[in-house]
Amino acid sequence: MMQSFSHASQPAASVEPVAPASSSLQTALGCLLLFLPVVICLSVSTHRRHRRAKLRRQVQMLEKLWLLNAPKLLP
Repeated sequence: MMQSFSHASQPAASVEPVAPASSSLQTALGCLLLFLPVVICLSVSTHRRHRRAKLRRQVQMLEKLWLLNAPKLLP
């Protein structure tokens, strides 16, 4: 008597481990985590510098206007 084992004739299901994120993705995320704070700090300092320069130009313009009108205001 011959016994047939059905599970023996089927190929075993291969279980593949889930691969971690690729090294290029990890590198990109690492660079992002390193450079994002630097970019934010630089943009904040640049914005503040721009505001100071703009205010300085406005003050200079108002001083020029005041000097132009000063002789007219004095008796």
